[in-house]
Amino acid sequence: KHIKQAPDAKQEFVYLGPDEQITPMHIDWITDQAKFRGLPYATAFMSSKPLTGINHKEYGVTSEGVCIFLDVALRNMGKDPTNRPFTLKMTGGTSGDVAGNAIKILKRDYGENAKIVGIVDHKGCVEDPRGLSLTELMRLVDHELALDNFDQSKLSSDGKYWSRDDPEGVVMCDSMHNRLQTDAFLPAGGLPNTIRTDNWESFLNEDGKVSSPLIVEAANIFIEQQARVKLTENGVLIVKDSSANKCGVICSAMEIIAHLLMTEDEFMAFRPTYVDDVLQHLRALASKEATIMFDEYKKGDGTWETSLPGIAERISRVMNYSSDHISAQLTDCLDRQHILELASSALLPSLREKAGDRLGQLPPGYIINMVAKHLSSQLVYHEGLDYVERSIPQDKFALVAVQYAEETKRVWDMVDAVSKADIASGSKEEIVELLRLGGPRIAVSRSRVFAPKAE
Repeated sequence: KHIKQAPDAKQEFVYLGPDEQITPMHIDWITDQAKFRGLPYATAFMSSKPLTGINHKEYGVTSEGVCIFLDVALRNMGKDPTNRPFTLKMTGGTSGDVAGNAIKILKRDYGENAKIVGIVDHKGCVEDPRGLSLTELMRLVDHELALDNFDQSKLSSDGKYWSRDDPEGVVMCDSMHNRLQTDAFLPAGGLPNTIRTDNWESFLNEDGKVSSPLIVEAANIFIEQQARVKLTENGVLIVKDSSANKCGVICSAMEIIAHLLMTEDEFMAFRPTYVDDVLQHLRALASKEATIMFDEYKKGDGTWETSLPGIAERISRVMNYSSDHISAQLTDCLDRQHILELASSALLPSLREKAGDRLGQLPPGYIINMVAKHLSSQLVYHEGLDYVERSIPQDKFALVAVQYAEETKRVWDMVDAVSKADIASGSKEEIVELLRLGGPRIAVSRSRVFAPKAE
């Protein structure tokens, strides 16, 4: 009742998402307060609802994206995780969201090839150079137990459990991420800025080589920015947190739009189908971003801007730049009905079929931003950063983005037609690949709305 809105203010929509230290009890309380205070769209005020939403820990949404980035990174390092073992160290325990779900996914996707040789949490640290028992780790994950419950009989003769109740154990726990030699390091929990400007060199061995050549930042700000720069200069491939763990944020947005369009009872009946679609979509988006990151990295010249963290920053910058321009220009080039049609296309098919005809009841500002983000990501993920930064006239972002979406649909119709046509097998696949790779961009470049920016 104390919030005032200026008469000329945009009609916006505000919602909350969970982060560290936010429990299911907090989420339920916040949602109940929203209902009690009569907030419009009260069930959509908070995401990751444990009973009536898509709870991040229950479905492992953040970890699904993290593990896709890990997979793509390992393959780009010449290590196929499905066909050969790889070693991994982790922070964040078996009772936590991101680390616990990452263990589940690693076991699901790679089985015994995933050799976790060290993991640490608030209770202690378990290490084994031969690889910790995934079965025992899964027991702890399934029962939400901390590492002090690890059955030490499952360790090899070289394995060790260190307790934080012991002074030496504290030292060993706090240094595990630096000491152990692994193919990759997955910080999936821990204090912010654990690796800092004053201690990043501890990640190096005595011979100056890094203890792990790959870091996938599942936890936010585990590494201080200047330390990230130093590690990158010393050859560490770092998948930055803003990319690595973004699937949790994306899932929140997808949960919110479903609650905006459906009643709580409708959502609960629909949730099993929708969650499956959301998880598949998250994996696809993570794969697209990971692929574009490493494609850009291969073209790099060794500067920070062309390092993996620099590219992650550039992706965020280009996404925001293009979506800001699209949202500012959208109503100047499209009527409300056309905007709603684009919003419908941004929904997952299952939700579109179930409630896509209700989009007109949502705040206009929300719809415009939703369309702008969808069109922006389509451009960036399909065509790359250079195209969006250098080829689209600033005053025609919305026109180009809209036409690109239309041409993409037309090209996919062509692909479908070619796939069904009576054409020799090898030629058919080549035609389809050429259409997918360049069809939309070529079609847009030949249109009357598009004129490349002058250099």
